[in-house]
Amino acid sequence: MEETHLFTPNLINEFRFGYIHTEFGYTPPFDNIPLSANLGIVNANVDASGQPDPQLGGGALIGGYNNQLEYTGDYGPYLVPQNTWQEADNLSWVKGKHTMKFGANILRRQVNFFRPLTGKGFFSLYGNGTTDGGPQKADGSNVPISGYELTDLLIGFTNNYQVGPVLGDSETRNWEAGFYGQDDWRITRRLTLNLGLRWDLLTWPVEKFNHQANFDIFTGQLQIAGQDGNSRSFVPVSYSNWAPRIGFAFDPMGDGKSKFSGGYGIFYFVDRGGISNQLAQNPPYSGQVNYSFANGYRITFTGQTTPGTQNANGICLTSCNAAGATGALPSKGPIQVDLNNPANVAISIATLPSNKTPSVQEWNFQYERQITNSIVMDLAYVGTKGTHLTTYYNYNRQYYNSPTNTVNWPQLGTINTQATVGNSTYNALQASLNRRFNNGLQFGASYTWSHAIDDSPGAFDNYVANGASPVDYRDLAAERASSNLDTRQRLVVNGIYELPFGKGEKWGSGWNGVTNAFLGGWQTNLIFTAQTGTPFDVIDPGNPATRADLVGNPYPGNLAPYTYFNPAAFAAVPTNGAGVALGPGNFGRNTLVGPGIMNVDFSTFKDFKMGERFVTQFRAEFYNLCNTPQFIQPDYNLNDGNFGKLTNTRLNSQRQIQFALKINF
Repeated sequence: MEETHLFTPNLINEFRFGYIHTEFGYTPPFDNIPLSANLGIVNANVDASGQPDPQLGGGALIGGYNNQLEYTGDYGPYLVPQNTWQEADNLSWVKGKHTMKFGANILRRQVNFFRPLTGKGFFSLYGNGTTDGGPQKADGSNVPISGYELTDLLIGFTNNYQVGPVLGDSETRNWEAGFYGQDDWRITRRLTLNLGLRWDLLTWPVEKFNHQANFDIFTGQLQIAGQDGNSRSFVPVSYSNWAPRIGFAFDPMGDGKSKFSGGYGIFYFVDRGGISNQLAQNPPYSGQVNYSFANGYRITFTGQTTPGTQNANGICLTSCNAAGATGALPSKGPIQVDLNNPANVAISIATLPSNKTPSVQEWNFQYERQITNSIVMDLAYVGTKGTHLTTYYNYNRQYYNSPTNTVNWPQLGTINTQATVGNSTYNALQASLNRRFNNGLQFGASYTWSHAIDDSPGAFDNYVANGASPVDYRDLAAERASSNLDTRQRLVVNGIYELPFGKGEKWGSGWNGVTNAFLGGWQTNLIFTAQTGTPFDVIDPGNPATRADLVGNPYPGNLAPYTYFNPAAFAAVPTNGAGVALGPGNFGRNTLVGPGIMNVDFSTFKDFKMGERFVTQFRAEFYNLCNTPQFIQPDYNLNDGNFGKLTNTRLNSQRQIQFALKINF
């Protein structure tokens, strides 16, 4: 909805109001059918009160070694309905050589999500819950009496059962407001300055019912939003997000064919990090609890029996008859956890109260020149610098050169910590040459030479070596290197050419209707892309996982086919007597660069006119015309048998050909 009000010819106000509803997420198969309940598997398709839950259809997750009985079922859906309300008001005032604008843009963002962890339950099968214990394996664990997971499951217990709270939607809210003033000052006919200042007020998300919790990495406590002096968001709002903007445009010759331009600005933004990194995913409102056979729990599809005992080798001593397992399975209500000393629960995210609003500084300098009436060239330098970028690391990471399980909080597993301590830079030379469509021909070519550097990956980083986590979060300076997404060079050439055959063209203007219909009016299109690869780490998956040691030349020059780098050039990091790495490997982050891309896409179109109103278009499209292999990163895991080798190509990168008919009327 928009309203424009003309106060005077040089004073205009524009008001806009908008509403957007979007839905993201994943709905698993059979979401509208209670499969588990129909099969007699309890506690899967119900909510915390034990009532049927329409959002938890399908089957519970069931699986073990995946070699006798394949995994079936799933954790449940994740649903993210989002509502956004926007109000914007802009006042424009033209006064002499000044065009001034003042305004505000206010967004109210409502992001709900439903994503219970193991909300339908996870029945984990290892075969050590049997009616009589059975014989022992060499490692001391007992063998199922049948030797088959499925048979053993029907007459025994699961090795482990996991389930998490199902409390309905988490309903988060935040504000994103910006207020600005700017002046476009036309100093002369050839020079214009753009001056502006913006103030952003960006709040961190709160939950409608305060169903958020944060883990304090310093005290080891779980903190509840809005209680005991905790704020609702755990992170204070910053009121100092001032963002100056400056730009210019200069016509050096005054003929409108050349232009120098440039600008600088600061931009603030909210980085929420995806559904897994939300405070509402923490205990007691989310997470999951393990109920292990080794800890006395006797659980199967139909329920559980009274707790039992077992000997040191895991052999069942009491409560060994699965036929009596009809008791209710653990509740899906809030997790019962000691907030002052949480143990044996999963921490989804720990947010630091010192976090600040992430920002990016951007600057550029550009020269444009019209070479002919249809050809324009462009040369530009572009730079950015990210500050207070959201960084994730495991605060409970194993200490180097220490006894096993020397971590900050031994009673907990991974503590995924969110800290706005990241930094990045990007510098690029960008050049382009474009010819607009004229005489049946259009083409463009663009080339970028750039370098992106950072000290930590983001929440949605597409490269997950080492879990996308620093090998030493206490020394982020050592992580500063080429970004996981750094692509040094990229060339793209595209063109459209109408073949000069047929009526009205250079050749074939006298063809009859039938000949012209088949041979005239063809158009060809081409896109050529060439780019260098992105960097990657070489990982030693020890305790803890770290980067490997470099002991030789990765590129000796005589590598076997499909061997991308020399595997003998790397070695595992030395360990202490407990098998713990002495320190990070000596090979730096993102030192090697993976395979690049070389690709040609080609298509040809032909229009067939059918009377005055209808046009049928035939299209033949060829993706990766030359079927050039587009490899993913080589195997970078030091312990893998294919270490150093190219093992696969990019998804759907093989040549694809499609034909289509399109009717326009």
